[in-house]
Amino acid sequence: PINAVVIPTNCSQPLSVEGATYVLEQDLENAACILAANYTTLDCQGHAIIHVPVSTKNPNPEGLTNITIRNCFSIPRVVDGIIINENVNNVLIENNTLEYGGTGITTSANSVQNVTIKQNRITSMFVGIAADPATQNVYLQDNFICFNKLDLWCYKPTQPLVFKNRCVFLVA
Repeated sequence: PINAVVIPTNCSQPLSVEGATYVLEQDLENAACILAANYTTLDCQGHAIIHVPVSTKNPNPEGLTNITIRNCFSIPRVVDGIIINENVNNVLIENNTLEYGGTGITTSANSVQNVTIKQNRITSMFVGIAADPATQNVYLQDNFICFNKLDLWCYKPTQPLVFKNRCVFLVA
Protein backbone atom coordinates (compact mmCIF):
# COMPACT_ATOMS: atom_id res chain seq x y z
CA PRO A 1 0.00 0.00 0.00
CA ILE A 2 0.99 3.62 -0.50
CA ASN A 3 2.58 5.10 2.65
CA ALA A 4 3.12 1.57 4.04
CA VAL A 5 5.16 1.40 7.22
CA VAL A 6 6.32 -2.02 8.43
CA ILE A 7 5.62 -2.50 12.13
CA PRO A 8 8.68 -3.48 14.17
CA THR A 9 8.60 -6.88 15.84
CA ASN A 10 7.71 -5.40 19.23
CA CYS A 11 5.25 -2.62 18.18
CA SER A 12 6.61 -0.73 21.20
CA GLN A 13 5.76 2.82 20.10
CA PRO A 14 2.28 4.15 19.25
CA LEU A 15 1.53 4.09 15.51
CA SER A 16 1.50 7.85 15.11
CA VAL A 17 2.25 8.83 11.50
CA GLU A 18 -0.84 10.55 10.12
CA GLY A 19 -2.09 8.98 6.89
CA ALA A 20 0.14 5.90 7.20
CA THR A 21 -0.81 2.29 6.55
CA TYR A 22 1.00 0.12 9.07
CA VAL A 23 1.55 -3.48 7.98
CA LEU A 24 2.60 -6.61 9.84
CA GLU A 25 5.05 -8.92 8.14
CA GLN A 26 5.08 -11.48 10.95
CA ASP A 27 3.04 -12.50 13.99
CA LEU A 28 3.40 -10.41 17.16
CA GLU A 29 3.27 -11.88 20.65
CA ASN A 30 2.93 -9.78 23.81
CA ALA A 31 3.30 -6.56 21.81
CA ALA A 32 0.36 -4.12 21.90
CA CYS A 33 -0.27 -2.04 18.78
CA ILE A 34 -1.77 1.38 19.55
CA LEU A 35 -3.12 3.58 16.76
CA ALA A 36 -2.55 7.25 17.63
CA ALA A 37 -2.89 9.32 14.42
CA ASN A 38 -5.65 10.43 12.07
CA TYR A 39 -6.26 8.62 8.78
CA THR A 40 -4.29 5.60 9.98
CA THR A 41 -4.68 1.97 8.93
CA LEU A 42 -3.38 -1.15 10.63
CA ASP A 43 -3.28 -4.00 8.12
CA CYS A 44 -2.07 -7.21 9.74
CA GLN A 45 -2.05 -9.00 6.36
CA GLY A 46 -3.42 -12.11 8.10
CA HIS A 47 -0.76 -12.18 10.82
CA ALA A 48 -1.60 -12.80 14.47
CA ILE A 49 -1.42 -10.49 17.44
CA ILE A 50 -1.23 -12.81 20.45
CA HIS A 51 -2.00 -12.07 24.14
CA VAL A 52 -2.55 -8.28 23.80
CA PRO A 53 -5.18 -5.97 22.29
CA VAL A 54 -5.03 -3.57 19.38
CA SER A 55 -6.32 -0.19 20.58
CA THR A 56 -6.61 3.52 19.90
CA LYS A 57 -4.98 6.21 21.98
CA ASN A 58 -5.98 9.79 21.57
CA PRO A 59 -2.94 12.08 21.90
CA ASN A 60 -4.82 15.33 21.20
CA PRO A 61 -7.99 16.88 22.64
CA GLU A 62 -9.76 17.16 19.26
CA GLY A 63 -9.75 13.37 18.91
CA LEU A 64 -8.84 10.83 16.26
CA THR A 65 -10.64 10.34 12.97
CA ASN A 66 -10.62 7.77 10.18
CA ILE A 67 -9.00 4.74 11.80
CA THR A 68 -9.01 1.33 10.05
CA ILE A 69 -8.06 -2.05 11.52
CA ARG A 70 -8.13 -4.92 9.04
CA ASN A 71 -6.92 -8.43 8.28
CA CYS A 72 -5.78 -9.22 11.83
CA PHE A 73 -5.86 -12.61 13.47
CA SER A 74 -6.03 -12.03 17.20
CA ILE A 75 -5.72 -14.55 19.99
CA PRO A 76 -5.91 -12.24 23.00
CA ARG A 77 -6.40 -15.11 25.50
CA VAL A 78 -7.61 -13.25 28.63
CA VAL A 79 -7.73 -9.69 27.29
CA ASP A 80 -9.77 -7.87 24.66
CA GLY A 81 -9.00 -8.12 20.95
CA ILE A 82 -9.72 -4.59 19.63
CA ILE A 83 -10.49 -1.60 21.87
CA ILE A 84 -11.71 1.73 20.50
CA ASN A 85 -11.07 4.27 23.25
CA GLU A 86 -12.56 7.69 23.81
CA ASN A 87 -12.91 10.55 21.36
CA VAL A 88 -12.55 8.59 18.10
CA ASN A 89 -14.69 9.19 15.01
CA ASN A 90 -15.10 7.17 11.81
CA VAL A 91 -13.67 3.74 12.55
CA LEU A 92 -13.65 0.74 10.20
CA ILE A 93 -12.93 -2.70 11.64
CA GLU A 94 -13.00 -5.27 8.85
CA ASN A 95 -11.96 -8.79 7.94
CA ASN A 96 -10.47 -9.68 11.33
CA THR A 97 -10.59 -12.99 13.19
CA LEU A 98 -10.82 -12.71 16.97
CA GLU A 99 -10.77 -15.87 19.09
CA TYR A 100 -10.26 -17.09 22.67
CA GLY A 101 -10.26 -14.06 24.93
CA GLY A 102 -12.19 -11.48 26.93
CA THR A 103 -14.11 -9.29 24.48
CA GLY A 104 -13.59 -9.39 20.71
CA ILE A 105 -14.32 -5.71 19.99
CA THR A 106 -15.02 -3.03 22.60
CA THR A 107 -16.11 0.55 22.08
CA SER A 108 -15.39 2.21 25.39
CA ALA A 109 -15.69 5.55 27.12
CA ASN A 110 -16.91 8.83 25.67
CA SER A 111 -17.27 10.29 22.21
CA VAL A 112 -16.76 7.23 20.04
CA GLN A 113 -18.82 7.73 16.88
CA ASN A 114 -19.47 6.07 13.54
CA VAL A 115 -17.95 2.62 13.99
CA THR A 116 -18.41 0.14 11.15
CA ILE A 117 -17.67 -3.48 12.03
CA LYS A 118 -17.92 -5.71 8.98
CA GLN A 119 -16.82 -9.09 7.68
CA ASN A 120 -15.21 -10.16 10.96
CA ARG A 121 -15.22 -13.59 12.60
CA ILE A 122 -15.55 -13.40 16.38
CA THR A 123 -15.76 -16.72 18.23
CA SER A 124 -14.95 -18.33 21.58
CA MET A 125 -14.75 -15.00 23.43
CA PHE A 126 -16.42 -14.10 26.70
CA VAL A 127 -18.22 -11.26 24.83
CA GLY A 128 -18.15 -10.97 21.04
CA ILE A 129 -18.81 -7.21 20.79
CA ALA A 130 -19.46 -4.75 23.64
CA ALA A 131 -20.87 -1.32 22.75
CA ASP A 132 -20.56 1.36 25.44
CA PRO A 133 -23.61 3.58 26.06
CA ALA A 134 -21.71 6.67 24.95
CA THR A 135 -20.88 5.14 21.55
CA GLN A 136 -22.96 6.55 18.71
CA ASN A 137 -23.71 4.93 15.35
CA VAL A 138 -22.28 1.42 15.48
CA TYR A 139 -22.93 -0.62 12.34
CA LEU A 140 -22.48 -4.41 12.26
CA GLN A 141 -22.59 -5.94 8.81
CA ASP A 142 -21.77 -9.37 7.38
CA ASN A 143 -20.00 -10.62 10.53
CA PHE A 144 -19.87 -14.11 12.01
CA ILE A 145 -20.30 -13.52 15.75
CA CYS A 146 -20.94 -16.92 17.25
CA PHE A 147 -20.08 -19.36 20.05
CA ASN A 148 -19.21 -16.60 22.54
CA LYS A 149 -20.60 -16.57 26.06
CA LEU A 150 -22.41 -13.35 24.98
CA ASP A 151 -22.31 -12.55 21.28
CA LEU A 152 -23.38 -8.90 21.46
CA TRP A 153 -23.63 -6.81 24.62
CA CYS A 154 -25.15 -3.36 24.32
CA TYR A 155 -25.76 -0.99 27.15
CA LYS A 156 -28.60 0.68 25.20
CA PRO A 157 -31.24 -1.36 23.36
CA THR A 158 -31.13 1.10 20.45
CA GLN A 159 -27.46 0.36 19.72
CA PRO A 160 -26.07 -0.93 17.36
CA LEU A 161 -27.56 -1.26 13.89
CA VAL A 162 -27.21 -4.88 12.84
CA PHE A 163 -27.35 -6.12 9.22
CA LYS A 164 -26.80 -9.59 7.72
CA ASN A 165 -24.74 -11.06 10.55
CA ARG A 166 -24.81 -14.70 11.61
CA CYS A 167 -25.37 -16.04 15.15
CA VAL A 168 -25.76 -12.66 16.86
CA PHE A 169 -27.77 -12.76 20.08
CA LEU A 170 -28.33 -9.31 21.57
CA VAL A 171 -28.07 -8.78 25.30
CA ALA A 172 -29.06 -5.23 26.23
